Amino acid sequence: LHLFTDFIVSNSQTNIDMVTKINPLLKKGKLRVIYNSVDNTKWIPSTEYTPYNNSKYSILVASSHQHHKNAQGLIEAVHMLPSNLKNKIVINWYGDESPDSSYKQNLLLLKQYNLEKIIFFHKATNDIRTKMQYADVVGLFSKYEGLPNVICEAMTIGKPVMSSNVSDLPFLLNGTNNILFDPQKKTEIIKAFEKLITTSKKELFEIGLDNRSISLNLFENKTIIKNYISLLK
Repeated sequence: LHLFTDFIVSNSQTNIDMVTKINPLLKKGKLRVIYNSVDNTKWIPSTEYTPYNNSKYSILVASSHQHHKNAQGLIEAVHMLPSNLKNKIVINWYGDESPDSSYKQNLLLLKQYNLEKIIFFHKATNDIRTKMQYADVVGLFSKYEGLPNVICEAMTIGKPVMSSNVSDLPFLLNGTNNILFDPQKKTEIIKAFEKLITTSKKELFEIGLDNRSISLNLFENKTIIKNYISLLK
């Protein structure tokens, strides 16, 4: 959220709604949503990607380890899946440990539930783009977020999304077959996995194409610049 000339600009409608709730006297005509830009010449689909490799759905999560990122909710939901469904997924979580105790707690939980061959925690990487290109789905399980850049990047790279219904994601992904859920309810996360596992390769590919199309419209550099220039008129 920042001031640009005499406008208040945010990268999500959710933030704008929060501001107007706190200060209802703000003029709506002076509030603008301008999304973050994503370089669509860099974040591109890989021609070498093979979907549903090794007969498993590969889900990538790029997030630090903090309580609100909800790795615990993810782990507990996967634990509750029937064995035949558990065996169809592999989850790679890339992110560093934070000062809270969530990382250590979740490692113990993985061991307790015997999920160490399904969910893998990796350190953050500078090459998350390549990792994302080879994943089938990009996941986000946070209880709350601003506009999550990782989902914008996933859309630009042409990946389907399995995500918490946080921030502007319900709007951005409206009308697509991406999988959204309430992160506070493990039953919804379970249903999200069930839906993913019944989604065909063809459907995943089409969802990814739709996401890239949305991204090229909303997150393209020229579009962002044009939106800022319009505030000067």
